[in-house]
Amino acid sequence: MKAVILLFAILGLTLSQVYQHHLRKRDSIRKILGREGKWEEYMETKNLLRMARTSFAAGFPQKVNDYDDSEYVGNITVGTPGQAFEVILDTGSANLWVPDSTCSVSACSKKHKFTSSKSSTWVKNGKSWKITYGTGSANGFLGEDTVKFGTDSSALTVPKCTFGQATSIADFFKNDVI
Repeated sequence: MKAVILLFAILGLTLSQVYQHHLRKRDSIRKILGREGKWEEYMETKNLLRMARTSFAAGFPQKVNDYDDSEYVGNITVGTPGQAFEVILDTGSANLWVPDSTCSVSACSKKHKFTSSKSSTWVKNGKSWKITYGTGSANGFLGEDTVKFGTDSSALTVPKCTFGQATSIADFFKNDVI
């Protein structure tokens, strides 16, 4: 029995692979909006959202403060051929979503958008989705396609990955990377 376990352990180690994903430290939203003269407006909106107790937030008695400091972003591609996106690798959410080409709200206007007709591997899921954050929400429909973390040949490739295609995102996201 020990020999079988040892064999599987050796096999697992020899077949393992390390994926490295380059992260880039992005200027804080505070710096970016400060340079543009929009910091006060941003904080005003953020404070109004904090004061509005939503039914979602009511279930969480512990307050969390976001100091709008640094964040790290990484590059992914979705589809075949890959459509590039710079995303915040958010460990607080299990949902991957990107703006869809049909997103027409102003918060989507300066964002890269996913165009399903340009991907030979995209499959329609048929389900809708919505996610609510403390600062706003995003919603749309689900699709399935190849997602690659990284941009080179050693990228971690996830075939048939279900992801959200946002048709609407809150104005709060207009200054942020998706």
